[in-house]
Amino acid sequence: MSSQQSCCSIASHASSIPCDLIENQDEWFSREIDSVDKIYFGNIEEHEVEEEQGNTDESDPDESHRDSVDIQSTASENESACDRDFNVYRDEDRTEINKQNKFFAETCGCYRLHSKPCSTLISRETILEFRDYYCELDRDELDLVLKTELFSHRNKKSLKRSRDQYKSRERIHQEYYFNGHQVCRATFLFVHGIGKKRLEAVTKSLDTVGLQPRIHRNKGKAPKHALTLQQVQQVRQFLRQYAFQYGVSLPGRLPYHSNLKVTLLPSDRTKADIHSEYIKAAKESSNRIISLSEFKKVWLEQCPVIVVMKPSTDLCSSCQNYNVNLTKSENLDEEQKSELVARYQRHLEKAKLQRDYFRDQCSETKENFSNMPEEYKCRGQQPLSYQGTMHYSFDYAQQVHYRHYAQQVGPLFFKTPRKCQCFGICSEGSGTQIFYLIDESEEVGKGANSVVSMLHHHFHYKRYGETAAKLNMDNCAGQNKNNIVWTMENTKQPTQRNRI
Repeated sequence: MSSQQSCCSIASHASSIPCDLIENQDEWFSREIDSVDKIYFGNIEEHEVEEEQGNTDESDPDESHRDSVDIQSTASENESACDRDFNVYRDEDRTEINKQNKFFAETCGCYRLHSKPCSTLISRETILEFRDYYCELDRDELDLVLKTELFSHRNKKSLKRSRDQYKSRERIHQEYYFNGHQVCRATFLFVHGIGKKRLEAVTKSLDTVGLQPRIHRNKGKAPKHALTLQQVQQVRQFLRQYAFQYGVSLPGRLPYHSNLKVTLLPSDRTKADIHSEYIKAAKESSNRIISLSEFKKVWLEQCPVIVVMKPSTDLCSSCQNYNVNLTKSENLDEEQKSELVARYQRHLEKAKLQRDYFRDQCSETKENFSNMPEEYKCRGQQPLSYQGTMHYSFDYAQQVHYRHYAQQVGPLFFKTPRKCQCFGICSEGSGTQIFYLIDESEEVGKGANSVVSMLHHHFHYKRYGETAAKLNMDNCAGQNKNNIVWTMENTKQPTQRNRI
């Protein structure tokens, strides 16, 4: 009986909660539905609730009394909830709310134009609506609005002192209007969300240049701390020398090519590290030292072809050796240079043939997979159950951590989470990939033994039942191209498990 009364008391302060909804629920559910009701339906007028309760519970005055007590307590709770919500606002929002409350509580305080403050002639909603609108405008737009309103209500005519005597005005007579009412300057400033200094600056600009936008006095002038042409050239010369010493070009591109981003710097150093090197060189040569942000700005403007290599960029050793030899070929004769460029070009042509062959194999296996019957498109098929060829690529990924975040959170940088190895085998035909995660307590290294073990497990339990398979791997001799892996692949043919 007590639980039923409590449920009814919860539903009494808002008619949107029927008693049947919370009659057989536990106390936790009742409290939750009560808090939701207070947030969304706590602003119901007291007399409406009392009238509704009077129509439903006319025969029970005690119950009506309890409901009225609940309504009063709900109103006080709503006020406290509003106070809590006020604390959630930003500092700028709280400052704006305080300004609005202070203005409407104290009003503008003028009685010269009307028998009461002019701010009371206009509704609060209208004032706040236009104040928000003016605050959303940018500087130039608001200046033009202010100039237009000021120009429409100003008087420059001569002032009559006495009969047949006139005297020119020393100051322009300015009047302020808003929403069809003449208002004082304080109300005009509050509605437009500006201060007295801003109004004086706009008025002065209106007298001098008219309705044109205001122009800052420093526009078009170089600041005192701006870099000179000689200082910019010093930074550019440092970047070029650093790139000449440590940079390499992308595979398939020649040095001094017209395309952008051809010179890659090592990824083990960031722009901040290179900036520290520049500071050392500037101190030795007594040049001006610039900040990191200005250093990056000059780098982007003067040397856009020099970029820091991303960790995922893969450059083979042959390409790197050719690039180093080409950059240091100033002392070689023309015949040696031609021979070096010809060898580099042959290497690039072979690399292109390999890439084209890989793409052709991927296209072929995708076509075979699309023509495969639906019952064979699931992994774990029996060996040699499907007459076809599949193409697989496998490699170790970089070491990951538990839990892994693609965008690493700042505090995690100073901690050492638990690590694991990640080995992936990708089926180029189906576009799916199997990952093997090895905990740091069970890892045996990234050698040939672990590669063979995971390949053996994959071809036994995660295959598509193909009769032949083609494997693609990188040139790492320690884990892929060695006698152990080749022996495993050769032993697959006699056992008829798979033909590789």
